Amino acid sequence: MKTILSVICSVIFFSLAAAPDRTPFFSGRVFPEPVTFIPGEFIPVSASVTTIECDGFPAANYAAELLNKRLDGVENPAAKPLSVKIVLSEKNDGKPESYTVEFDGNTVTGRGADNRGCYYAAAAIAQLIDRANAGMLTAKIEDYPLCSNRYVTDYFLVQPQFMPEFFSQWKINGYAVQSALSWRDLAPNAKPQFGSYPTLEASLKAYAEFYEKTGGLIDLMLAPRLYGFQDAEKFDCSNEEMIDRLIADAKSAAKYHVAHIMIRVDDVVPEVDGKYPFIHPGEEKRFSSMGQAHGYVMKRLYNALHPEFPGLKLSFCPGPYTIDSHRADRDPAKTYLAELAAELPDDVYVVWTGRDVGTPVMTRADTDLYQSLIGGHKLFTWHNPTMLAGVLCHPADLDFYPGFELPADGIFFANAEGTGKDRNRPADLTYTAYVWNPAGYVKNETYLDAAAKLNPVNRKNYGAFLSGVASLKTIDNRRERAEKLLALKDAAASFDGFVNISWFNAFFEREYANATADIPVINVSSGPLNAVVDGNLNDEIWKYHAAPFRLALDDGSEPPAGQATVGRVYFNSEAEILFLSFEINQSTPDKEEMLLSFVPTGTRSCNLWFDTDGNTKTWFHWVLEWKPEWKVKTVKTANGFNVEIALPLQALREATLAKDEKIKTGGKWGFQVQRGKNMFLAKPNPHDRGDVGSYGQLAF
Repeated sequence: MKTILSVICSVIFFSLAAAPDRTPFFSGRVFPEPVTFIPGEFIPVSASVTTIECDGFPAANYAAELLNKRLDGVENPAAKPLSVKIVLSEKNDGKPESYTVEFDGNTVTGRGADNRGCYYAAAAIAQLIDRANAGMLTAKIEDYPLCSNRYVTDYFLVQPQFMPEFFSQWKINGYAVQSALSWRDLAPNAKPQFGSYPTLEASLKAYAEFYEKTGGLIDLMLAPRLYGFQDAEKFDCSNEEMIDRLIADAKSAAKYHVAHIMIRVDDVVPEVDGKYPFIHPGEEKRFSSMGQAHGYVMKRLYNALHPEFPGLKLSFCPGPYTIDSHRADRDPAKTYLAELAAELPDDVYVVWTGRDVGTPVMTRADTDLYQSLIGGHKLFTWHNPTMLAGVLCHPADLDFYPGFELPADGIFFANAEGTGKDRNRPADLTYTAYVWNPAGYVKNETYLDAAAKLNPVNRKNYGAFLSGVASLKTIDNRRERAEKLLALKDAAASFDGFVNISWFNAFFEREYANATADIPVINVSSGPLNAVVDGNLNDEIWKYHAAPFRLALDDGSEPPAGQATVGRVYFNSEAEILFLSFEINQSTPDKEEMLLSFVPTGTRSCNLWFDTDGNTKTWFHWVLEWKPEWKVKTVKTANGFNVEIALPLQALREATLAKDEKIKTGGKWGFQVQRGKNMFLAKPNPHDRGDVGSYGQLAF
């Protein structure tokens, strides 16, 4: 399964990198929006009479390649000789990564303050070339970034040869590799979760070669979890041998020019009886809390790594990484953060996502509050725009407070997935304009105010349009949602050409398809009956009472008879047990994995896995070790397998539901069943199979 996914990810990325219409080329402007952009005249251009000189900076060959590729095949008989020069210059006041572009007669000159600035100058000039009309827009450009670190991330290392064109022309200067399997993911021989490299060290060697050739054009971050979802051994903060192994692994990675290591415990630290419990008995004997334990591990890492790698950044993503979502200003989160901060060295960043997991607005008040909870430590902002209830954010919807560029707050991390999931790319990559462009950041102004100065768009109407997009998450009625989407599509058309609305077009296509698709609704029967979970399916509820449903192929068609799957569901309202059964036709003896996904109203989603060979597996994303009291029995039949399941509601209360949550008559849960790779209850969103908006429904 992992091998297949690795190939898919690589193929997707290659296709994105190779597609000329998915790069930020000619739109009449340069993007991300420069600090100063003064357009001039449109001049004819021919590759045959254009010379390109890039020299004196490490990424010169890559810059020349980008420009030559953009000019390749462009011929205009009216073109005059043109000279394009990219040079290092001290005229940019020494601002890191800054650049200027000037046209003077038959010469266009890009001056960069450093290696990256030179490459960005080449990327800006390339964007001015209009291949379709064999011409070039002249312009005067001055540009420099607001935030020094601008990362995108995914679960595999992109082939380095794609990085210059795919990242740097967007002025993205960092790539982060996330991992969620084990704390040993930093080990040299660790096998990456996805991607084409056999080990972490193999991928780091490829990156290091690229880094040295380009003079450090792209920074690399490694972001493993301290507690992974597939740990063979859980990390023990009191075990010095484990800490030494973690330090050794981090050192072996750092020597390959890794710029930043983020250690994460986000989403995997459970709260039990008002505390964050210790994982191992030794921790409880040694530390007063898990906050102190985590701080100690980071202090050991810093003290061991800093002397040898003084430029390496270290950050820690804690359990309570938000304010509201984790009640960070109340115990146990408040005490955890305070004890964490007391142990952390001053130079270790604390990672947060704002007031909520996917915060659309970051305010000065929220930042001051969170920093007060972590003893004034510097923040590393992890923005989660793709998690806002399925609504993609436009850069103008990300209102940071004025002064966000303060050094303590100015490091920015974009949770992008833009390298492997085309549906996210317009939003994830276009909002880097926000962290690049400081124009208009004055007191009492938001980004919308600044954007209004840069683009001839009615700010009030555009703001209303964005508010309309955000309001979609409050509309449960699918017909009303579809009508709202059509209205928003008309509204978006009026802004086309002034702002980049490709993010919305991709979002509209997906959401409108979901809103108008046939969603299976299962009217769940309920009563006092029970089933004996033995896999025989001979109980009364299966014969006479349970509501049936069938799985279909992912294109909506019926599977062959030898793969047919019939499910049934019944709710014992007195004992509060959800009973499910499946009759699975299977023409091959190989085991298959089944996945159930529940989305109770107003709660996080819950996923349960089991295998048809009788081995049960459980997993829940938000809790470190959730072992629900559910029963699963599989029985081999002449045609395949029977599966019988009893899931007490209390098991879900322990994981995702409120403690007093009841299933009420008229209530609806999102519900999806997946068998293997291509069989589902509800036809999945083709852009995102995990999109809960495309799930079916259990109607009680």
